[in-house]
Amino acid sequence: MEILDLRHFSSVDLRPLLEDETQVWARLLSWDYSGSADMILRYVDGKILPGYAAIERGRIFGYAFFVYEGSKGVIGDLFVANGSRNPNAPEIETRLLTHVIETLQQSPGVHRIEAQLLVHETGVVARPFLEQGFQRHPRLFMSIPLNRPARPSPSLHADVEIRPWSDQDYQAAAAAITAAYRGHVDSQINDQYRTLSGSLRFLNNIVRFPGCGLFDAGSSFVAVHKNSRTVVGL
Repeated sequence: MEILDLRHFSSVDLRPLLEDETQVWARLLSWDYSGSADMILRYVDGKILPGYAAIERGRIFGYAFFVYEGSKGVIGDLFVANGSRNPNAPEIETRLLTHVIETLQQSPGVHRIEAQLLVHETGVVARPFLEQGFQRHPRLFMSIPLNRPARPSPSLHADVEIRPWSDQDYQAAAAAITAAYRGHVDSQINDQYRTLSGSLRFLNNIVRFPGCGLFDAGSSFVAVHKNSRTVVGL
C-alpha cells in the first residue's frame, strides 16, 4: 500500500471511491453527498485539490484532502472504502491523516488547522490529532421525524418581524452571525464565525455551494427589528 499525492490521479481513478462514500453518507446521515462528490471530482481533474490517496494494486481505496483559507488549513474529508469490513482501515486512516496534518504544519503561513470529519464516529480518528496537540470538541447529529405534528409557533416579540430571505441580506446576516457566535464553542471549532468577513464566506458557502445541501430561499427567513431595521436573526 502506498500513500501518493492526490494530484497524480483523475476523476476516473477516484470516482468508484466517491460513489462508495456517497452511499455511506446516505446510510449514516441521510445526507445526499453527490453534489460534494461531483465538485471534488472536478477539482481532482483540475489538479487543484491538495491531498493524498491510499493505493494498492492500482486501485484507490482511501483518500484525504485539504484546502487553504488564508492562514488556515481545513481538512475537508477522510474516507477509506469498506471501512467497517476492512481490518486495516484504522491504520490507513491514520496514515492519510498524518500525511495531511504534517503537510499543513509545514506549509508556510498556515497558523491554524481545522477538521470536521462528520461521517466518522466520535473518537475513531482522534489519535493523530490529539498526538499533535489539537483540541477536540464533540458534535451531535440531530434529526426529527417529519410525520410528527408540528408544534405551535411561539409568539413573536412586538418589536420584531419575520420576512423572507433576500440576496440583499448577506452583509446584515453575517453581522448577526458574528454577534450570535461570539464566545460560543462553534467559534472555537470554526474561526469563520469570529469575524464579519469570515461569516460572509460561511454564508456564501451555504447559499452557493452544495456541500451543506441545496439552499432553499423560499424556506429561509430573517428576523428584523422594526424600528432600527437591523437583522437580529435568520
